[in-house]
Amino acid sequence: MTKILLVDDVPLSVDMQKSALSRAECEIFTAHSGKDAMEIVYRESPDLIVLDYFMPEMSGDVCCRKIKSDDSLKDTPVIMLTMEGTDADQDKAKCYAAGCDDFLTKPFKANDFLKKVEKYLDITVREYARTPSYATVSYMTHGVSFEGVLHDLGTGGMFIETDSPHQKGALLKIQFPIPSTSTQVEVEGRVVRTVEKSDTFLPGLVFGMGIQFTHVDSEARGAIEDFVAKK
Repeated sequence: MTKILLVDDVPLSVDMQKSALSRAECEIFTAHSGKDAMEIVYRESPDLIVLDYFMPEMSGDVCCRKIKSDDSLKDTPVIMLTMEGTDADQDKAKCYAAGCDDFLTKPFKANDFLKKVEKYLDITVREYARTPSYATVSYMTHGVSFEGVLHDLGTGGMFIETDSPHQKGALLKIQFPIPSTSTQVEVEGRVVRTVEKSDTFLPGLVFGMGIQFTHVDSEARGAIEDFVAKK
């Protein structure tokens, strides 16, 4: 799975970045100083680093310079962040001098942040947010039936918890009840993401498959929309 490291000494800024990435299929690591960031970089080898300029212990430009001067890390894309202000142009020049690949000024909009990330990574960003859910799910492919557990649900897709996810691209016919209701719906979908037990273990990691709906009739769509709207 794609790994992204977010480095910022302001927890709120990290939370905003994580929120922007909440619909992206990626594994997120966080650090609150340049020193901590370097430990994670060497341990996890992230595919992208988002790095704040102003930080304690080791400023962002120093951290970036260390990354870009290491032959094993120099090709890792680094996006640097600074605050708007009178010194913004000077700060931006220092970031580029340190070797960063791109730059973004805070505060920023979530879509602008995602566009920067997608510029360097081939990641899937879900079009619709999903709501945590629980229900037994029955699904069929190639005439064979399976069962799983609904983990989250949105108007554009769902995540089914299972120890044996199907491969990306697999087409499924899925039946499940709308949680906390007696309404049963049937939809069709395509597997767009899998999380298997062979993947890196993280606390709270759920094994299964992300589904993008390919066909939902009007009745089922209405029931799903009502459920999501109430959460």
